[in-house]
Amino acid sequence: MSAAPRHDTRQPGPVPAPPGARTAAAQMALAGCATAAATLACAWLDTRMSVAVLALVYLIAVVATAALLARWAAVLTSVASVSALNYFFVPPRHSFEIATPEYMLALVILLAVSLGINALVASLHARRAQAEQRALGP
Repeated sequence: MSAAPRHDTRQPGPVPAPPGARTAAAQMALAGCATAAATLACAWLDTRMSVAVLALVYLIAVVATAALLARWAAVLTSVASVSALNYFFVPPRHSFEIATPEYMLALVILLAVSLGINALVASLHARRAQAEQRALGP
């Protein structure tokens, strides 16, 4: 006697919304929250770490927003993160003036890397959407 085929009765888990599904206002708020969270973490690390390490904390916020939000929101996070790092942690503090070429280079590299990450993640989102369209058929 053969057993009847078993059907999977488990319910699928929630599927995350695609990056463009959130409203523009919500994405802008999330981008601001990501930058604010990175700034708070950097304020706590400020006396313990160099500006280069603080830049990496902002890069984490950029990667998170690039993965979860639309490209424009991730770019907004990139620009806001570089601005916050410059204003709060680069001497002279509480100014957008940049005292030395070393800090200028660090800020330019942070912006370039964060925008590059945004482009790569946007490309991955586009390729995923194309693959899903192909899987659905003609």
